[in-house]
Amino acid sequence: MDRTIGLLGGGQLGQMLCEAANPLGIKFVILDAENSPAKQVNAKNSHIDGSFTDEDKILELAREVDILTVEIEHVNTYILEKIAMEGVEVVGQDGKRRTKKVEVQPSWRTIRTIQDKFLQKKHFISNGVSTVPSKDVESNSDALHAIGQEYGYPFMLKAKKDAYDGRGQYRSTNWAIAESY
Repeated sequence: MDRTIGLLGGGQLGQMLCEAANPLGIKFVILDAENSPAKQVNAKNSHIDGSFTDEDKILELAREVDILTVEIEHVNTYILEKIAMEGVEVVGQDGKRRTKKVEVQPSWRTIRTIQDKFLQKKHFISNGVSTVPSKDVESNSDALHAIGQEYGYPFMLKAKKDAYDGRGQYRSTNWAIAESY
């Protein structure tokens, strides 16, 4: 493969991706904190230190690669949308500015959908995928009590956004208690 892939996030999944790609000669440029796991197994390539939510850093990465992908969904989908729709401005060796097309995979739309777990669930339901019952609920005790009355106790209260690996999940054993799970 003669195209370079930009990876937003260099955690454990990025590390495994790079380990699989190295024997195939696939080049990755990773945007994440210095010494992230993926950067350690992909040390032969240059990388960008910074946050995979930082618009300027994502643009810097996009200028160096042909394809952008993610290893975590907590990225800035608005800049990914802009890159996918408009490309990025680069300066050629001749000093002239041009627009470079960069492929974004998975699409920014897909990433934006999976960033909101309730929106993701609605998407599944609209496409015929069975899910457990759920409700969009405001964070107040009356709403939680109504959920408990409808579904029974205990139930799980889950954050719509920025939750993963058990973070943002709470077990409610009665209307007044929501315990960190």
